[in-house]
Amino acid sequence: MNEENENEKARSDSQGCLIVSILVMAVVLYLLGNLCITKVKLIMNPPTVPDSATLDQPLETLPVMAEPYFVVIDPGHQAKGNKEKEPIGPDAQKEKAKVTSGAEGVATGQEEYELNLQVSLRLQSVLEERGYQVVLTRTTPDIDKEQVHKIVRGVSRSARIAYDYPDGHFEYDEIQDPLPFDINAPVIDIKDEDFAIWYRDMTEEMEVYEGKTVHVKGMVARNTGLPQNAVVVGRHIMTCCADDIAYSGLVCNFPMPSKVSLKTRDWIYVTAKIKLEKHKLYNGNMGPVLYATHYETAEEPEEVVATFY
Repeated sequence: MNEENENEKARSDSQGCLIVSILVMAVVLYLLGNLCITKVKLIMNPPTVPDSATLDQPLETLPVMAEPYFVVIDPGHQAKGNKEKEPIGPDAQKEKAKVTSGAEGVATGQEEYELNLQVSLRLQSVLEERGYQVVLTRTTPDIDKEQVHKIVRGVSRSARIAYDYPDGHFEYDEIQDPLPFDINAPVIDIKDEDFAIWYRDMTEEMEVYEGKTVHVKGMVARNTGLPQNAVVVGRHIMTCCADDIAYSGLVCNFPMPSKVSLKTRDWIYVTAKIKLEKHKLYNGNMGPVLYATHYETAEEPEEVVATFY
């Protein structure tokens, strides 16, 4: 009799776990459906570049790297559990199994890890329809690795990507990332559509660009903290969606004793040598500084906001 009661309790607990998982995912879907609608509208109607008053304000710091903005979904449990122990939290004495396979539906026989993955894939679809970039920590074997690669690289070119399979084997991402410009050319020519990729690569691999000469188009921002022969040259960059658009620029020095007659929001082509220096506009940190050898006025690019795709 006691054994029957225990089995009944186990079945009840399993059903409870599945119900809780479904309810949690349902709440997430509901909240995202309501909270993200503003972002959807913004994505479909990209904002214009901020007015000159915004950029005329002193730039105390410049972002050396745009903040990443994307969604990671972690579908709970997995087919094969790992019963090795680990602390339940930092400095905790109590331990738990590292990974569990989860419960099993009494009526359906469906595994909790399977259900979690199904709901997570549905959530991924909903988010992507709304313009988000999504990565799952656990997914199906037929995943498009090229797409995962592009999403991760849009956030960081220095991140390592690896795939851990149920049978225990481990596989690193080996997809090559050829840059859309020749970094070894005498003058690195940056096309308008490649600005975001160039800016991200340069801020992550600054030493590679030390001493290189670049030809690039950017929008000027004057700063009262800079001398008359210096400006900021950059562009507004969108990493994922409209909410993360930010003006990202570099200090650009012109030959002394030149007084540069440029104003905020002017577009220029500049040919400049890149040097790594500590600068107050980089919050005192090391960053790329342009030393212009030539510049000319330019038309704004067809797409004012630079993107990674």
